[in-house]
Amino acid sequence: MSMPLPFKRLPLKRVLYRLHWLAGLIARLVLAVVGFTGGLLGFKEPILALLNPELHITAEGRSTSTPDQWIASARAAYPAHAIRGIALLMPLFAISGWWLWLARRNSARRDGAFARL
Repeated sequence: MSMPLPFKRLPLKRVLYRLHWLAGLIARLVLAVVGFTGGLLGFKEPILALLNPELHITAEGRSTSTPDQWIASARAAYPAHAIRGIALLMPLFAISGWWLWLARRNSARRDGAFARL
């Protein structure tokens, strides 16, 4: 004589449906967290300025300089180099800001260096 099973047998289709539902729920939660935190990265600078006002620096009261003044000061600091260009690296990088591209004068090579302004 066989003993009855203590649980009800579920059809394979229902088991697969429940597993699919659970996997979808977990994936939905993971993607929601990834999307939310990724969206916060767009507001990184304002959030950091709000949380750390003592570290936020504004340009008020500072003298502004023009690109011509940057070039003149770079020529004075690096007389053996020619200025090849000016670049603005966006805040996405750790080295954001204005940079000058310098190369040695009368050099056939295309090497050079960046000088931060």
